[in-house]
Amino acid sequence: MKKRILALTGVLVLVAVLIVPMGVLADNEATQGASTTKATTILIRDQLDAADVTTITFPAGAPDATIANPSNSAAQSQVLTAVAADATPIALLTSDTAYKIWYTITDLGTWDDAVAMEELHTIAVDAELTLAAFQAAGKEITVWDTPTDSLQSIAVGTPLEFYLTVQLEAATGKTGTSTLTILGETP
Repeated sequence: MKKRILALTGVLVLVAVLIVPMGVLADNEATQGASTTKATTILIRDQLDAADVTTITFPAGAPDATIANPSNSAAQSQVLTAVAADATPIALLTSDTAYKIWYTITDLGTWDDAVAMEELHTIAVDAELTLAAFQAAGKEITVWDTPTDSLQSIAVGTPLEFYLTVQLEAATGKTGTSTLTILGETP
């Protein structure tokens, strides 16, 4: 399987923590090959596109529960609703370059203990954002450290909304940390 992911191009690292905050390394730059041209960075922004998101926290939940209301560092919470216009994403992806979005969720030694499945969705794909519709779309990741095509692109000047949910493991009393890496591939 061939994938043309621009290595280190438009890469942001988002550390996801269940009960514990997750951090973002924002405004990264990378040089492609021997060129001195700097790659455009993909930014993870708050819901108003006013500030970088530096943490996303999933609240605690019962074993096997799906957590659909994480909050970000701007004290904003995600909302899933039956009407897409009323939904609120956890964050926006923005860029000065059009990119197809790939992402990887890396287990930092504890994520798999606490989380059975994670889902990333965009409003362009999921017009009905109820939790049931979100889960039925089947965009879950259960194998960590695997590059995944989001099937979505960022258009220049148009932020891409994204939503996250996690399904917790059956075990009790677990916490977890992961890294969500956003990769940009030119369309």
